[in-house]
Amino acid sequence: MRQTARLFALLLRAYVRDRIALFFSLVVPLMLMVIFGYLNLGDFGRVSLAIDDQARNPSSAQIAQILRGIGTLQVTELTTDEALVKLRRTELDMLVVIPPDFAIAPARPGQAVPQLVIYGDDARPQQVAVGRQIVAQVIDRLSFAATQTAPIIGVKEETVQGVRLRYVDFLVPGILGVNIMQLAVFSVARTWRLASSSRPDRSRCYCSWRSFSST
Repeated sequence: MRQTARLFALLLRAYVRDRIALFFSLVVPLMLMVIFGYLNLGDFGRVSLAIDDQARNPSSAQIAQILRGIGTLQVTELTTDEALVKLRRTELDMLVVIPPDFAIAPARPGQAVPQLVIYGDDARPQQVAVGRQIVAQVIDRLSFAATQTAPIIGVKEETVQGVRLRYVDFLVPGILGVNIMQLAVFSVARTWRLASSSRPDRSRCYCSWRSFSST
């Protein structure tokens, strides 16, 4: 145990004295964390939204076209099963399911209005809130254009539990991995340098032996 502690103290002192190793192991990772943290690549961008059009009629095509024309939304067309898998993996923010009986028309007395089902990833609350607000505004505009009254399309909101991963969750382990790799490389280089410096110079010994034998 004492030999291990002495070897550890020896390697630690050798590592601390190496300014190049300290720079690449401590300063460079901190610089990378500051730079990428300042860029904040995990910040709010566009809302990724999938549409499952089960109606396939002019009304559903109209609402899908309006959603595709909004710059804040990144719209793709997927089935419900495919979209739910992506939502659980946090590869998608929202899913809008258009039912088969969807129609933008005044409802008759006693008739239920068509209902959109909106799934949102609970790991992306900001994106989901913005997406739901946009969908609500689209529904209000279409309803007012059709009947000049209140919305004639219902909305059912569902929540999907996704993986809560942020940008920093990938950044810090990567920086730590690079730091550990650099520690191993510099430790091997330091050990090799110490071993080579303590090794006797064979050329000098050979010259000294020849000069001694010649005398």
